[in-house]
Amino acid sequence: QDAGYAAGKAMAEAHARDEFVGGDASRRRGAAVLKPGPISGTRILGGGARVPLWAALGPLATVMRALPLPDAVAQMTPVHVDNVARAAVAAATEDAYAGAYRALSNAELIERFGDESSR
Repeated sequence: QDAGYAAGKAMAEAHARDEFVGGDASRRRGAAVLKPGPISGTRILGGGARVPLWAALGPLATVMRALPLPDAVAQMTPVHVDNVARAAVAAATEDAYAGAYRALSNAELIERFGDESSR
């Protein structure tokens, strides 16, 4: 099943890159693919129960950011859900993303879209 998930992600990214970008000058379209690692935040379950994922992932993220890790491992540093949300809003509203394709890595989501409390 993981292979199917990975294949689906690759297909969606290729579609965004190859078919969605462009358009005439008045309607410049762009595509941004957000590629977070584990996402930290509070998960709300069906019955309204709240699971504070940040309680475990927040300290782990702090330690991982402080260590000199290989890129592959650094991409698994937990990123806060607010960072992902800020990146999505920026991609949808900022002119810098118009008419272009951007893949935002986990590291970029952490570094560019984190507030001071998440760094």
